[in-house]
Amino acid sequence: MLVYKNFKDITKESLELRREVFIMEQKVPLELELEADEDKHIHCCLYENDILIAYARVFLSNPTIISRVCVKKEYRNLGYGKKIMGYAESQIPMRKVEIQLHAQLHAAPFYESLGYTSYGRSFSEANIEHINMKKIKV
Repeated sequence: MLVYKNFKDITKESLELRREVFIMEQKVPLELELEADEDKHIHCCLYENDILIAYARVFLSNPTIISRVCVKKEYRNLGYGKKIMGYAESQIPMRKVEIQLHAQLHAAPFYESLGYTSYGRSFSEANIEHINMKKIKV
């Protein structure tokens, strides 16, 4: 059974999934992965059978920022990325707000399938090539 939850601060489970994906798999340094303002984000979690399988965080601002989108390795390519993104976007109460994210280049087609468009040049963040992407939530 799928269960969505959101938290006002990062949880131990969320931190562990982010550690698995970003630090262990992608070799992002810990000091770049965990930020001082975690308590200012909405932490969106997707559970299956009490296991955290997908995560994203939302920073409500103008523009609103979605970041740290990740899916547990064994659950990838099964539609959970789309589900957690839909849930993250549903946590944004404002209408006609711009949503921005930094997409890893290999993930840009995924975000394009959700209505995001890229802009600007690619850039390196945590030694991984990224591109800015945005869409308007209506």
